[in-house]
Amino acid sequence: MGVTILLAIGSGPIDAGQAGTWTTPVTGTGLQDRPLDPTRRTEPPDPGRIRQQEEQAKRVNDDRQKRLESDTTKLFELAAQLKEQVAKSDKNTLSVDVVKKAEEIEHLAKSVKDKMRG
Repeated sequence: MGVTILLAIGSGPIDAGQAGTWTTPVTGTGLQDRPLDPTRRTEPPDPGRIRQQEEQAKRVNDDRQKRLESDTTKLFELAAQLKEQVAKSDKNTLSVDVVKKAEEIEHLAKSVKDKMRG
């Protein structure tokens, strides 16, 4: 007659959400069930890398500002063109060009608005 030994390790059954996670061996902190983060850095951040990231963020913001200025200038020019075209049109008729110009202005204005939001 054989003897079967069943050894249970842990605090209870493992559900599908817990499968494959590691827990910290820290006791008394309430962190026992917190999964380990394998991407977490243990060494201090590299000052050179931080400076690079800050410079990149500045370049991105500068580029966004230049695009905003350019788009705003173009928006102003399109609005002036639309005003001229509307002034030339008959009060009972709008040309297809006027409608297209208005749609172009609308599209550019939405783009400027989205860029301002970041």
